Amino acid sequence: MQDQLAHHYLKIYRLRLRMAEDGTTRPSAAGLQFFKRFVAALEGLDANAPVKLATNAGMVRFTDARSGSLLAEVQIGEDV
Repeated sequence: MQDQLAHHYLKIYRLRLRMAEDGTTRPSAAGLQFFKRFVAALEGLDANAPVKLATNAGMVRFTDARSGSLLAEVQIGEDV
């Protein structure tokens, strides 16, 4: 999969977090924590930083494509 820029994921996950916090959606507690951690990590990046998404053994991992630093990971199938 092609890398996406941080602002791409930030737009999506800020919306998902806002929807969870205002009760529009009801993710699990683990899902809500994932949204919070991922949004915070993305906010610490340059908006044009490339972010790599990879899946392996039931996990989805988001990493800073430049440094390889893990931004967030979540198990596939968690209610997120």
